[in-house]
Amino acid sequence: MLGGAYAFWKKKHLAIEFIVRKLPIKAAVFVHTFIQILLIAFALIVLVLGGSKAVIITMEQSSAALGIPVGFVYLSLPVAGILIIGYNLAGLYESLHEFNSKQKSGDDVKKAAKM
Repeated sequence: MLGGAYAFWKKKHLAIEFIVRKLPIKAAVFVHTFIQILLIAFALIVLVLGGSKAVIITMEQSSAALGIPVGFVYLSLPVAGILIIGYNLAGLYESLHEFNSKQKSGDDVKKAAKM
């Protein structure tokens, strides 16, 4: 899970970036924003909330090999969820800021002329 959070941080999630790169700027910003909102909701509901419940439930179980509570292993779920939410919020801010600056400079027209 932490590797997935790292992929979001480095913007290397292929399925998302592949789709967004093929679209015009306005559509790409809309799709990118929509996907990031969905990912934030998923990370919050499944990873943070669900992962926290898993940690609480398994904290009383002890690992046979390590002798530590199993909940510490499951702690990676809410931690990864929080990281994914943070990285997506930062990416959302960056993409909206970049879109606004391109709108002001007219890069959308320049990109369309190159295609």
